[in-house]
Amino acid sequence: MPQVQIPEKLIPLFITPKPLKIAVGGRGSGKSESFAAAMVKACADGERVLCAREFQNSIDDSVHSLLKRKISDLGASSVTPLASSIQSATGGDIVYKGLARNIQSIKSLDNIRKVWIEEGQTISQESIDILFPTIRQNGSEIWVSMNRGSVTDPISETFLKKAEPELERNGYYEDDYMIVVEINWRDNPFFPEQLEIQRKKAFDEWPRAKYDHIWEGKYGDMIDDAIIEPDWFDACIDAHLNPKFNGSWQTSGMKLVAFDPADTGDAKGFAYRHGNIFIDICDKDTGDADDGMKWALDKAHRLGADDFTFDYSGIGSGMAERKIVRSHEGGGS
Repeated sequence: MPQVQIPEKLIPLFITPKPLKIAVGGRGSGKSESFAAAMVKACADGERVLCAREFQNSIDDSVHSLLKRKISDLGASSVTPLASSIQSATGGDIVYKGLARNIQSIKSLDNIRKVWIEEGQTISQESIDILFPTIRQNGSEIWVSMNRGSVTDPISETFLKKAEPELERNGYYEDDYMIVVEINWRDNPFFPEQLEIQRKKAFDEWPRAKYDHIWEGKYGDMIDDAIIEPDWFDACIDAHLNPKFNGSWQTSGMKLVAFDPADTGDAKGFAYRHGNIFIDICDKDTGDADDGMKWALDKAHRLGADDFTFDYSGIGSGMAERKIVRSHEGGGS
């Protein structure tokens, strides 16, 4: 069987043994193509594979057609697609199940070594509770490909919630039980030109929240009467340079710093505004509350802040006992 080509970001899923492997992201990231190649290879190696999704009324709803194409692409001559399953000369096979109507029958499947759940954002809590403990042979793995749905989806609550801070920082999370990789279209070196045309059209025409959900893999929760829309934030970026304002705004007025302290393990937030323009917004996720306050004060001094304001409720209450000198002469804090 030829070597499988996958986006570099997905390599840890292929080379690191883990009971649970999740690839999460938007359209065009290469998740399904790569997972299909992994399942074909497992079948060619003699393993029994279950390809599942929460809702599957017929074989047409499964990944069977994708796997058949992948067998052809890879030239996997030992793997044979049948009408509703796939078998290999080495004894491996691939079968399909819809979990919502067949979850109890999963318990009777024997010798499953790999499970691929497509559209993992739709899986129910019942399916998680029954399927995951059932796949318990040594070396067995559950692979989940998904875009985010809602923050309240069972897969999000059970697995993604703990991974989100690391995914936000570096697109990767790992613990003793699972690996989660965040991957999107820009991470896929095989991203087709036709999809790029569609993506650009969506970027120009769709609401920002819809685009971010479909193409950037963000959560799809959208409150119809939300007070602040993502598009509004975008409109604020470099608004002072917008020709509608003659592009002539100058930074003037007081230099103001706001700081949100936090203790070890949480991010400390920092914002610097010169007049009406925010110049710097950042955070620090290392150190304790004292380290965070020193970091923020040092930044404020370097920026020549006229005023330093911090949240002194919660963890910040301890900071309120410190003597914070406020100066409107520049260089103070």
